[in-house]
Amino acid sequence: MANSILSDNVSMSILSLIQGFRENFLHPIGFMQLGAIGLSFLIAWLLSVEIHKYLEKDIDRVKAHMRVTVSPAHFAIIFKY
Repeated sequence: MANSILSDNVSMSILSLIQGFRENFLHPIGFMQLGAIGLSFLIAWLLSVEIHKYLEKDIDRVKAHMRVTVSPAHFAIIFKY
């Protein structure tokens, strides 16, 4: 009995959610909202690609400076302090 009530509540909730999406997104303003969502996603994606390129370039620059070999004497001097 409780399972039937729960399934009825879930199905009513899903149906109301679908009805809300249908009313909101089939309206011309809903299409504009979908376009705005898509455009903002595209802008965020392009920005993240540029940030990733910048960080990779910065990491490569740091790796180039870290290729310096340290002799045992330098290592001992560093550890001394």
